[in-house]
Amino acid sequence: MLHVSYEDLLRLAASYKYAGIFHADIIINGKPGFVEILIQDGKPFDILSVPSPRPGERWVTMLAPLGQLHWKLIAPETSNIAARNEYRAMLQSNLASSQAQLTIQQPKPHIDPIPRQKIQLQPDQIRQLPHRYRVVYLLIDGYRSPQEIATLLNKSLEETTQTLDILHQQGLIA
Repeated sequence: MLHVSYEDLLRLAASYKYAGIFHADIIINGKPGFVEILIQDGKPFDILSVPSPRPGERWVTMLAPLGQLHWKLIAPETSNIAARNEYRAMLQSNLASSQAQLTIQQPKPHIDPIPRQKIQLQPDQIRQLPHRYRVVYLLIDGYRSPQEIATLLNKSLEETTQTLDILHQQGLIA
């Protein structure tokens, strides 16, 4: 475990040409979350955080005020980055295999790999949604994959995808 700032972690990784995934738990605006950095050849290759930076905000400006964090090296199979990338690879594989099928099937609503809110609901409108749809809708930020949303809610990917399909059919997400 390392107890260093984000910038210092990147400097250490660069100086030792490190490769691996570092995870740190964070609290931003009173909300718990995490940040994971995939480092390859000493350079950050991929980064994922919950919550995500605001549009236009950089990782450095988001993480700098947090100061020193407790970074731990994690196994790829426990990484949210790996889960997200595995889900994207699965989507691409499924898309390729479904295009290869000659049978005509009922078209399923298209959900982007990373769902985003199509309509910004007001708080009173959000409260009117059933709890199952509300919690998924609130986690859609244009950065999280369905797998990440399922993980955060401790739900199956199938259940989360069904909820996303319904929200898409209602025109709330794209």
